[in-house]
Amino acid sequence: MKTKMKNILMSVAIATSAVSLGSCSLDEKNPGGFTMDNLSTTEETYAALINQCYFGMERHLYGTEFYMMFSEGDTDLWTYRANDNTSYTNYFWYDAGAAPNITGTNNMWNVIYDGIGACNIAISKAEKVPFKTEAARNGQVAIARFLRAMYYFNAVEQFGAVTVITEPATTTVYNPTRTEPLQVYKDVILPDLEFAVQWLEKGDDGTTTIPTKKAALGLLAKAYLQTHEYGTDEFQQKALDTAKLLISDCEGGGATYGAYM
Repeated sequence: MKTKMKNILMSVAIATSAVSLGSCSLDEKNPGGFTMDNLSTTEETYAALINQCYFGMERHLYGTEFYMMFSEGDTDLWTYRANDNTSYTNYFWYDAGAAPNITGTNNMWNVIYDGIGACNIAISKAEKVPFKTEAARNGQVAIARFLRAMYYFNAVEQFGAVTVITEPATTTVYNPTRTEPLQVYKDVILPDLEFAVQWLEKGDDGTTTIPTKKAALGLLAKAYLQTHEYGTDEFQQKALDTAKLLISDCEGGGATYGAYM
């Protein structure tokens, strides 16, 4: 009887402890005070959100050996050095016949979505920043949208149908859906680049670290043209007209966009 009563009392005590633990709350404090909203309080702090948008570009996209051989191998853009007997066959077969190691493609996929996520945050927080003018605000948003378009352009051209995310993630999605490339162009890439063309600055010869209007025009012409590969001629005239803007500017000395040979 004593053993039975002891077991009952122990069960009650355990249950009581569980209820107490479940009802208590942890008083957390962020000593650094760092939040995305805090970075949106001034133009200077917002620059950190814009800077983060570039990180994926340097980490595993433009300028890396893997990206070069995966995206441009076997084209006329690259060749062997003269009198070089070393075999770089895999480099010129899209990394061994488009069968690259999983780590490389995984890294490319991850940095693309890291970059897209950073751009989405920067775009969503811009309204909170007390910019002096709307033109200044739109100019910063245009940088993020230009970079987001670049990330999505690389995503669809290397992987085909991909998941489209245009807002900061608030939940974990375990069954993401994929959108076909042409729709990604129509929904994200082309609108982002059109916005960038409108609001990016012309820049000058010293503008090498931020997107410029001519860079957006060049990528927009390319994106318009690329949609033909997905079964539509809807944007072909726009591709020609956009390209002609840069060609004419180049022939005229670059007065409007700074385009020159």
